[in-house]
Amino acid sequence: MHAPPDEPEIMEAVLDEYEKLKQEGKIRCIGASIKGPSVTPATPALARQYIDSGRIDVLQMVYSIFRQMNLDVFEYALEKGVGIVARTALESGFLGGKYRPGHQFTTGHRSLYPPERQEILLKSMEQIEKKAVKAPFETIAQVAVKFSTAPETVSTLIVGARTAEQINQLRHTMSLPELDQDL
Repeated sequence: MHAPPDEPEIMEAVLDEYEKLKQEGKIRCIGASIKGPSVTPATPALARQYIDSGRIDVLQMVYSIFRQMNLDVFEYALEKGVGIVARTALESGFLGGKYRPGHQFTTGHRSLYPPERQEILLKSMEQIEKKAVKAPFETIAQVAVKFSTAPETVSTLIVGARTAEQINQLRHTMSLPELDQDL
C-alpha cells in the first residue's frame, strides 16, 4: 500500500481486505510504504501503528544520510518480524554526486524543493563527499547506498538508478567494507 491510511478504523478495514487476498492465495505478503517524501515525527508513529497491527510483513520507509529519523522504527520492526525496504538513499539525486552547489533545478521533482533547501542539500552532499569518499569508496553515491543498507534490519534497498551506467557504478557497493563508525 502506498500512502496507507493513518486512521485506525480505515487501516483495519484495508488490512481486512488484504488479509482476505492473502487467505485466497492471491498475495503472499502485506506491505505498506509509510509516508512519502516528507518524513515527519508522525512517520515513526504510523510505522509502529502498522507494525503493532500484527498484519504487516514489510514496511517501505525513507532512510538516508539526510533522513535518519526512521532508524528507531527499524529495530522495533525486527523484533516483531517485519522486514524493512529502505528507499530514497540517494535523496532524489542530491546524494548522487552529479549536482553541485549553485545548480538550479527548474523542472522535475527536484524543482519542487525551495531553492534554499536545494542549496543546503547540495552543500551538505559536498561536505559529506569530502569526508567520506575515500578508497575503497569511489563516489558519494556508493557511500549513500552503503549507509542506507548498514542497519541489519534493512532487508533491501530501492536505489532508483535511471541508467545502466548508474547500476554498474553501484552494483559492487555491497561488497565494499562497512563505513567507518565515526562517519
